[in-house]
Amino acid sequence: MVIQHNLIAQNANRQLSVTGTRKSKSTEKLSSGYKVNRAADNAAGLSISEKLRAQIRGLGKASTNAQDGISLIQTAEGALNEVHSILDRMKELSVQASNDTNTETDRNQIQKEINELVSEVDRVASTTQFNTMNLLDGSLAEKKSDSSGSVSPDALSLGNKTYIFELMGVNGKVENVTSTSGVDSNSFTNNEKELATFAKKAAANAVSKLYENYPSLFNNSATSGVQVGLELGGIDGQNGTLAYAQLGYSTGSGSSTMQYTMKIDTADYNPASFGSMDSNKRANLAATIAHEMTHVAMYDTLTAGMVSGSGRFPSWFIEGMAQTSSGDNGWVSNQLSSSSSDARIAEYMSNGSVRDYGAGYLASMYLGQLASGSDTVSSANIKSGLNKVLGDLSSGKTLNETIAKYTGYSGVIDFENKVFNSADQATKSFVHNLLTARGQYGGGSLLASDLSTRTVTAFAVPQDADTNYKVDIDYRAMKNVFSDGIDMDFGGSGFNGGFAENRGGLKLQVGALSGQAVSVFIEAMNARAIGIEGLSVLSFESAGAANASIEEAIDKVSTQRAKLGAMQNRLEHTIMNLDNTQENLQAAESRIRDTDMAKEMVQYSMANILEQAGQAMLTQANQSAQSVLSLLQ
Repeated sequence: MVIQHNLIAQNANRQLSVTGTRKSKSTEKLSSGYKVNRAADNAAGLSISEKLRAQIRGLGKASTNAQDGISLIQTAEGALNEVHSILDRMKELSVQASNDTNTETDRNQIQKEINELVSEVDRVASTTQFNTMNLLDGSLAEKKSDSSGSVSPDALSLGNKTYIFELMGVNGKVENVTSTSGVDSNSFTNNEKELATFAKKAAANAVSKLYENYPSLFNNSATSGVQVGLELGGIDGQNGTLAYAQLGYSTGSGSSTMQYTMKIDTADYNPASFGSMDSNKRANLAATIAHEMTHVAMYDTLTAGMVSGSGRFPSWFIEGMAQTSSGDNGWVSNQLSSSSSDARIAEYMSNGSVRDYGAGYLASMYLGQLASGSDTVSSANIKSGLNKVLGDLSSGKTLNETIAKYTGYSGVIDFENKVFNSADQATKSFVHNLLTARGQYGGGSLLASDLSTRTVTAFAVPQDADTNYKVDIDYRAMKNVFSDGIDMDFGGSGFNGGFAENRGGLKLQVGALSGQAVSVFIEAMNARAIGIEGLSVLSFESAGAANASIEEAIDKVSTQRAKLGAMQNRLEHTIMNLDNTQENLQAAESRIRDTDMAKEMVQYSMANILEQAGQAMLTQANQSAQSVLSLLQ
């Protein structure tokens, strides 16, 4: 028997300690409800369960997100339901106005209600919001890709016929317009070279005159030099679109690139017959190019207003400004003259089919006249006023602010209502005075020295034979399509305050992981977008046209509502799937993390009994050493 090492007691104490630790862990698991309270309890299980926990919480929030998306859709769809009601009433009115039992006074009264209903559609579109976000103004519309893509101007490749020329000189100005790049002889035939050379000179000539007329337009140019690619090819056959301008846009690290392209329809301007093309046809092409180069110049400086989005300029201003360069090209001359009555002028201005190119031309000229502050209608005064307008726009002011500043109208909506929808006396007087100032043969181009200047002088593009050209003497109406389907990445710098952002739809995060999102697209539902802006029911013919436009508008709104309804149904299924997935993941996480109370209670009871037995044995082991004393007595 030894007393230095009481091995029996040490063994009993060690076993008691082990039992105590086991009991302590069981107590912790029973009191917390978790069998994994720290990484040491189950290292792999903890890692798995934490990932499951994050996904479970994410799924819960994703379900809420989807429900918020449904609420947004219901808000938009509810507003469109009211738009449908408005269109139904407009349909009733247009049918009523189509009947010739109505007098002129009757139709005027119907027109007043039509105008108010159109204004209400615009109000609904501009004020319908969810969480302060506009829903129906087009800011949630789907982005569309430009057919030419977004590439660097140093690497333009537009089909197999590419032509590049410089239009801007030093420091972003066009004081010294040059055409430095030659024709790519590998891409063009000799006939195409001749047409391309003409286009290059006409473009440079047009931009030079634009700078003379509107120097303020170029004050805040986005880039120090503009290269415009020229593509020759078919567009839509003869007598349709003559040409169009496009913009490609891309961003990189700290820089932005804008690419300009002009396409000329070879069905209207056949390169093979360019050598024998008469002076009228050549001047027609020069005017078309002047129209498109106005777009390009405005694109470069007024980018924010020229692209799609809530801050975009109205089409009548975009196209009307370009028409002030090319002249009205028959859009006005074929239908109005200096002897036209006020009633005829008012009917023309409210005709939606001529809104952008014809009435828009007159409205843009009128805006310039008002901004000039002069009562005399002249080319010089209109150009002076438009220079002020473009200067304000290039410095960051909105068109709404600019109109309020320079005119007696409160803004764009007021201007459109009183110039287009129901022309006031000031508008009718201006149009009459403008047509009088132009005279019988005046082309109406502000690139000319004055309004009465014949177009043969306005579009005198220097050629090898030094021949002057004029616009088609028959004033055939020319429609130059300005592309507004642009694929853009926002965030570039140096563009006069940035773009009026089209968000490319609304993204709903309906999953716990990155990329698990759905998009909701809501197209613009204002009067212009659905095609009811400027409706006129003042005659049998115009009422019939209005009737057809209203039917198309009803179809557009129905299509948008159907898309929203389909998305709502989809989101409802998404919510059910998310909730089901969350429940199943919760069960999996529970199996890893939660305590099996019955099983753990068995472990606890066993540890408790062993602890009591261990304490008894430790007592007995300690008492066994007492027997040593008997040997010493």
